[in-house]
Amino acid sequence: MTGRDLKYIRFRNSMTQEYVASVVGISRFTLSSYESGRTGIPITVSLKLNKLYNLDADDVEKYMG
Repeated sequence: MTGRDLKYIRFRNSMTQEYVASVVGISRFTLSSYESGRTGIPITVSLKLNKLYNLDADDVEKYMG
């Protein structure tokens, strides 16, 4: 999943960066870095985001493919 996908999913779920960052346990700046592609997304954060956005493996595959 790319940073652009993360941003799209966040917007689709009507969530702010501040909200997502607080739930996942990262800073808003870090989330912004992931969404812009400046920083790669660690698997631990990716799993938390998948849970927050209620994404399963098929959904993630759709965004990666």
